[in-house]
Amino acid sequence: MKNSNNNFNVQDVTNFLLKEMENTKTKTSDWQNDPTFIEYFEGPRINEILKVISKSSKDQDVKKCLEIGFLNGLTPKSIRNFIPNSQIDIIERPECTIFKDTNKLRKLRSCDINIIPLDLNTAITNEALQIEKYDFIILGEVIEHLDPSLTRETLTLFNNFYLKPTGKLIITTPNLHSFWYRIRLLFGREICSPPIEDETMGMGHITIWSPKNLKDILKNTGYNILQTKYLNGMYDWDFRIFPKNFFSIEFYFVMINLFCKLMYKVKPDTGWTQIVISERQK
Repeated sequence: MKNSNNNFNVQDVTNFLLKEMENTKTKTSDWQNDPTFIEYFEGPRINEILKVISKSSKDQDVKKCLEIGFLNGLTPKSIRNFIPNSQIDIIERPECTIFKDTNKLRKLRSCDINIIPLDLNTAITNEALQIEKYDFIILGEVIEHLDPSLTRETLTLFNNFYLKPTGKLIITTPNLHSFWYRIRLLFGREICSPPIEDETMGMGHITIWSPKNLKDILKNTGYNILQTKYLNGMYDWDFRIFPKNFFSIEFYFVMINLFCKLMYKVKPDTGWTQIVISERQK
């Protein structure tokens, strides 16, 4: 494990994630096992989360983190690797396959990573989380899977019960204003999934947030926004906008990525992912 001195960069994080991916192949979906997904999306995204946590308190402080959703487990593993003085709780749906793997659960708990089987709906209705407050709450690629009313209730719950007065909320979510979504809409393609729950992944992307709407709901639920950043990421050819066989997959993949990267350099707020750091209103 590395010391919590912020002496790491996005390449360090990416290399660690690639090694973790090779050691523990996830069974959830093929794209999570794709190195390009790590290099162009997860690496830069998790690096930004790590920078916020490592810069926000002294090295000797224990950083208590709550992450919503386990997914492939790369975020909590990265936090523990690069910020060893951290304790991590994770909320995950009880039906998630991780709870059937007792060996994996044991290994995670030995690293101070504790997974709590809890549905957000349950937490909101009966305040089932009997745990202490956190320095950081991470909603990484989560709120796009939630109904807006549930997002509002979740943010309020965290503000009232689980975020320390000096704590920070970290949200990463797709950006409705990205050029990728603009192109899809231009060609009459869908940008959201139908609100139908999948056994493995739960809901798809049913709510895509614009920067303004996300800012408004955070303010409305009692947060001050400290920083907003945009990452470009990589555009998967599965999300094709042209008819099948209109272009070869390779040509399409290269051209759409080049175009979106160019627009991102000109106008960064059109990046694929938005990262918003906020704190409780004083």
